[in-house]
Amino acid sequence: MSQEASVTTRAPSSFRIGSALSLAWEVYARNFLKLVAIAVAAQVPIYLVSVLSPLSPQMTFRTAQGWLVLLLGLLIAAIHQGMVSYGAHEDLVHKPFEIGAAFRAVSGNLLALLGSWLIAGVLIEIGIILFFVPGIIIACMLFITTPVCVTEQRGVFDSLGRSKELTKGNRWKILALMLLLYGIPALIGFLISLLFLGGRIVASYAAPSYAFITATTLAQILVSSFVTVVVATSYFLLRTAKEGVDISQLTTVFD
Repeated sequence: MSQEASVTTRAPSSFRIGSALSLAWEVYARNFLKLVAIAVAAQVPIYLVSVLSPLSPQMTFRTAQGWLVLLLGLLIAAIHQGMVSYGAHEDLVHKPFEIGAAFRAVSGNLLALLGSWLIAGVLIEIGIILFFVPGIIIACMLFITTPVCVTEQRGVFDSLGRSKELTKGNRWKILALMLLLYGIPALIGFLISLLFLGGRIVASYAAPSYAFITATTLAQILVSSFVTVVVATSYFLLRTAKEGVDISQLTTVFD
């Protein structure tokens, strides 16, 4: 389906997993090189740190370097997901996916994006630690917080509330989509482990090999962007279904 068709067809009246995945694949294919460029820019700093000064999993939380890498990774991941979410949305409303515009949109609302990430993460972790199920429910409620934040330029609590509002009534579908989205990277990670480590988990006090780090980074570059695009298309479809807006109208709604 062409971009013209994607913005002139009436949105589905209900959120469908198949629609989210197929639409995401179209966006991913149309903008593959741009998505890869953003992902490479996000992954290279972490890769260089991991290769030049590798740390075992056990030592990550025991050294200043480990904490620095962790915080840097979270910051870069937030920027990466924000840029991909914004660019994917621009493509969906028949506008150019411009890397510069995506970066400006994210940097202009970066504190809100980081704040919403932090609060969402804490809430999900608390829910999982206490009874597990509440954490899953919260994760479904806050599934589209990132595209809401960067696309609508909302604040921390507005973004969280907006995600909760738009996902209401579709959380079982979102749960199934989440299991699919995060199950596939887990399977890819297992296959990489099988190939480079013989299926063994990296020992707690052993730094992973360069080959393992490289393979993992390449997988992240290809997979992480698609997962984020799916989240962005889910937001797009949830909003159109919830608010009864034609896809063609969104070109003006989001201006």
